[in-house]
Amino acid sequence: MESIEDKKTKVIHINDVELQKQFSNLASLRDFDLNNSVTCKKNSDISDATTNQTLPQPFVMCESEWSEKVYFYVGYKQSENTSVSYRFNIVAKPVACYLRYLYDQRVSGFDVDTSLTQMKGSSFIKAYSLESQQGLVEGIAKCEETLELTTGYDYKQINDEELTHVTQKLSNNYYYVYQNYMIYAFELLEYDYYRRYKWLFDSNGVVVYDNGSRAFMLLPVLRSDSFASRYDSSGYSTISFNDAVNYLMKDGAKRWQ
Repeated sequence: MESIEDKKTKVIHINDVELQKQFSNLASLRDFDLNNSVTCKKNSDISDATTNQTLPQPFVMCESEWSEKVYFYVGYKQSENTSVSYRFNIVAKPVACYLRYLYDQRVSGFDVDTSLTQMKGSSFIKAYSLESQQGLVEGIAKCEETLELTTGYDYKQINDEELTHVTQKLSNNYYYVYQNYMIYAFELLEYDYYRRYKWLFDSNGVVVYDNGSRAFMLLPVLRSDSFASRYDSSGYSTISFNDAVNYLMKDGAKRWQ
């Protein structure tokens, strides 16, 4: 077991296997009904449902307008020396946030300045070519410029996840450390044009969610809001990106499409 000590406190990171098992047994948390998730219109709404809550909600919906149109490019290699790209018109907006569990730790002391891990970027961005990434980043930038729902980061480009740190005052207790992923939806505006070139998306491994009349791409991006929450046996379990997508494209579709 590793520890960091100073005059004020001892922060114990739970990397001892047996202690982890004991802590996990304490943490049999409840499933969250996504239909009961709140709808957020500004950043403070997200904070009120997550960072400021004794029992953070693992999922919230976002309500906002679509961005201005930007271009999204998908290409293929025609020959060894020739590549061809097709341009698609897309619009973007944040549609939901879901909590990512980072780790747990125990803090000893009172009102302690505690360093917390905070991530930046998105591990999901790797599914897109550099050419395609440009359109997604531009769409997010348009949202950041005009909306009250933002990531808190200045995403001029989005890389794989990068490690940063923040500080939070904590007192003697067990804590879970969380961070929100903000899910951006990108709508392909000319549906028939997309259907004609669907093979391009398939060949590039780009996942498109098609409801029969409209087509969307969904990209989760980390927000700058890492926080520690005291363990509470009545708390909620986090959900996966797949759980969020299933809800957004089925029962929750009417809340954002």
